[in-house]
Amino acid sequence: MLVAFEGIDGAEKTAVLALLKKRKKASQYEFCKAFNAPLDGDSQQAPAHKDSGLAGTDVFTADQVWTYDNKTLPALKQNKIVIWDGYVDTVLAYRYAEESTGGIVNHDLAHAINNPFKKPDLTFYFHTDEQMFLDDTTAKNRRKPATIEFLRSMNKFYQNKVQTDSTYVRVDASQPIEQVYEVVNSILQAFEFHKNSALKIDHERADVLVKLLNKQYYNDPFFLSVQANLIGNQVPKGVAKGSKYHARFLYYIACNDHGLKSNSMYEKAKRLYETHPEYFDPRTIINLSEDDIFNAIVKKLGARYPNALLRSWIENTSFIMQNYEGEPINLFTSTDDAYVLLKSIQKLRGYGPKISGMLVRAIHGLKFNPALKNMEAVLVPVDIHDSRILFKTGVLSVPKSENFDYYDYVLPAQKELLSACNRNRLDWTIVDKALWLIGSHNRTDSLVEEVMKVKG
Repeated sequence: MLVAFEGIDGAEKTAVLALLKKRKKASQYEFCKAFNAPLDGDSQQAPAHKDSGLAGTDVFTADQVWTYDNKTLPALKQNKIVIWDGYVDTVLAYRYAEESTGGIVNHDLAHAINNPFKKPDLTFYFHTDEQMFLDDTTAKNRRKPATIEFLRSMNKFYQNKVQTDSTYVRVDASQPIEQVYEVVNSILQAFEFHKNSALKIDHERADVLVKLLNKQYYNDPFFLSVQANLIGNQVPKGVAKGSKYHARFLYYIACNDHGLKSNSMYEKAKRLYETHPEYFDPRTIINLSEDDIFNAIVKKLGARYPNALLRSWIENTSFIMQNYEGEPINLFTSTDDAYVLLKSIQKLRGYGPKISGMLVRAIHGLKFNPALKNMEAVLVPVDIHDSRILFKTGVLSVPKSENFDYYDYVLPAQKELLSACNRNRLDWTIVDKALWLIGSHNRTDSLVEEVMKVKG
């Protein structure tokens, strides 16, 4: 798999690559960067040829070819994840910026020279504000690598790519470096399906699956009849969607989704809220005894795992009181970055990868925070159920193996579902909702039949 890091100078690409190189296994990864080949001449100065697009293109590519032939291709043959710090689009972004700032550029030459290189499977665009970077450079007495106009043009090139190239993922590089690393690493982990190198992925069948799910979600009578069961549609009577009271309700019920039939739990929870809204107010709950909470709340909801529900209600109440002034909506609006929000929610009891991703999706869809961005860094909240579906539909397969654990393939299932949605310009949150409804209503077999009708 080939991954590219792209972005303007100073967008923390090299810093993140250094952390990955330090923390990842050499048997899994190969790290490549421009201007690192043993060539004659001062190729390090290639990007400085602002008055010569030909010179910049030619020297950069000569260096790139050596690294590509001697490091990238051998690593790909070994099934490694190869990460480039600045790849083909770096050349094209420079050429675009040069032309935008008055230079003369031969676009046909630039594209022709770089055409033989393999297209990345995934591209991280590290976005940072041009003025912020220049201000930081000045404060630290560093050499300014380019004018603000030049950097702004490069950012424009990359932003256009985000809109037109499904391999691109935008990362907010203005965050602290560890947060940027966490966003990148969370996505890369979905590609680390090295537990069984015999795993095969049928990308065409994955495309059929996600397109079918998307179409059925909006048109199939089954989906239209059960969409009311989605967590984002759970609103007690008299409560406004997106209000602090709605936030309180979702905060307490989402983590118990796994404990009992969802539609049954939701209905009981809404009835309880309508008669006793104070049981969803952390300021009230913090003053109740465990016996009071068990008798007044847990028993009323009829949880399959009553002790787990009790512990969640108590511990999550303490968390929200200590960190967010007793209001869940303060947590929901504590950041404009969806990935940072996901990490905060995962600190709560009962919020594993699937449930926390589901809640972030609901927060986004209900517009508790209209400014919430970076949803692409919150991977499709896949679990063993979705992994099983991908095997049954033939998207995933392990030839000559009858005994394996579906759980081992949750990450590749996650990666392929997200990639298929990106390839087909589909909203992954819709596909995820469809999968969730299929699983909760035991409709897997009918889905398999539909996919087989199309793909065989």
